[in-house]
Amino acid sequence: MFYNYYYNQLKTMQLTDYQFVFIPKWEIKGHEDYYFTSLKELYNSKTNRIVKQVVKGGYSTGYVIDGKFKTLKKLNPLISKIELNPGIVFQIDRILNPNT
Repeated sequence: MFYNYYYNQLKTMQLTDYQFVFIPKWEIKGHEDYYFTSLKELYNSKTNRIVKQVVKGGYSTGYVIDGKFKTLKKLNPLISKIELNPGIVFQIDRILNPNT
């Protein structure tokens, strides 16, 4: 009895497809495939994945970029803010708010 109830509910359920948009805010000089998002996460645009922050040796915090570990101290001088032109900002706004 319970099996039929849950089976009927599963048949009527629809899968939801989510799409994530990562807005680039800061770029890393010398590493064009990597950028920091507006949520302060490092994103690899070549593999379409978020790069996790790593602690190496118990005290060095950083990221693995292009197969090499870079500490936050070494990354700070390489980071520059990305200036978006108004056309791109309008397109991003349309993607995030399609009903407006």
